[in-house]
Amino acid sequence: MSGWGFRPALAFLSVKTISTYRTRILEKLDLHSTAELVRYAVENNLV
Repeated sequence: MSGWGFRPALAFLSVKTISTYRTRILEKLDLHSTAELVRYAVENNLV
């Protein structure tokens, strides 16, 4: 797996796992939508 990078690693996570992570991040940041989450990421140079 060396050199595969980040994206292929996502293939090993289930949709439910990703959904749970997203929900917990929204709660911790007191955000209410995907749009708010994207805006937060852009404003904080995370993407």
